[in-house]
Amino acid sequence: MPGRKTDCRLSKGSHPFVITSLVVFSVCFPLFLYVETLATRPIMPLHLVRESPHMNLIFGNSIAAILVNAILFNM
Repeated sequence: MPGRKTDCRLSKGSHPFVITSLVVFSVCFPLFLYVETLATRPIMPLHLVRESPHMNLIFGNSIAAILVNAILFNM
């Protein structure tokens, strides 16, 4: 495709952006879960994640959409 680079350096696991993103995620996600368990009106009610099948279907579809978009937009 014209105008697109074929060399994707961010896909390497040792790039500082990738490592920084993983570190930030590994710190922020548990903090987010902790804050959500204490909140009276949470953004994402965690009981929906534990109960089936409602949140399981939504979560699975969200992961599938992310993966499909990652594949399509990285080509």
